[in-house]
Amino acid sequence: RLRVLPVWSSRPTTDCEHPRQISEVQSDCVSRYYYGVSITFDTQGRFGYFDLVQLLLTIGATLSYFTLPGVIVYFLAIYCLGPVSTFYKSSVVEGLRADEELCRMVCSAVSLSHSFRSVADKEGQLTHER
Repeated sequence: RLRVLPVWSSRPTTDCEHPRQISEVQSDCVSRYYYGVSITFDTQGRFGYFDLVQLLLTIGATLSYFTLPGVIVYFLAIYCLGPVSTFYKSSVVEGLRADEELCRMVCSAVSLSHSFRSVADKEGQLTHER
């Protein structure tokens, strides 16, 4: 969009070769009076571009805010409800017993070993026929 106002502009200037000192009587200066057309630009609009990295950073930061209510409810349920908290804690926090875990892992290994031996040939190799 172009807007034209028919106005002439003028500007008086003084150009000096060296800066003038108070103690100097003369200096090399030239006074000029400029006439011309004044052009003024008025910018409007928007400039932007899509930034995938910024979008991914924003999504990642937003996801952390979605987990915050869950953390608050967990803390309240486990530590701030008195006798009811012990019930919630027993259902949420699973106790670790090393002897039960060792027994579970040994039973699983024996079962997997037996299954492998039942499908493998006498040399312990798996073939397409089996």
